[in-house]
Amino acid sequence: MRPRFHLPKSDGSEISLEKKQSEDIWKVRGALVKSAEAVSEQEPLDIVVPISETARFVKFVNELSEKCGMRMISFGHAGDGNVQLCVVRGNRSAEAWNTELDRNLTELYDGVCRMHGLISADRRKTAGKDSLILGL
Repeated sequence: MRPRFHLPKSDGSEISLEKKQSEDIWKVRGALVKSAEAVSEQEPLDIVVPISETARFVKFVNELSEKCGMRMISFGHAGDGNVQLCVVRGNRSAEAWNTELDRNLTELYDGVCRMHGLISADRRKTAGKDSLILGL
């Protein structure tokens, strides 16, 4: 019998994968990271939301990206609520990048908190945002 890997779904059921399928998924994920890094400087974020909020969070990120005009690429192992997010600098000047990134991360962190999520401490830009992250 081949080894199987089980991924949780938001409805409580599981997806069962063979080892090769799991490895293929991780290869795609690695290629996504490299693609995001090749496009431009970016701010990587590692966000966790309850599994039941994953789809809502990705939709929120897409809407925020469109609203603010800053490209945000979300991917990862969302089956467990963990979403990697790359906020892409594009052709912004250093000053515009810092200003817009700060403003957009404030809105992003607020949305994460509303969904009872967390931002990984090793990946977040925290300057002045700890109260948002902690929900204070």
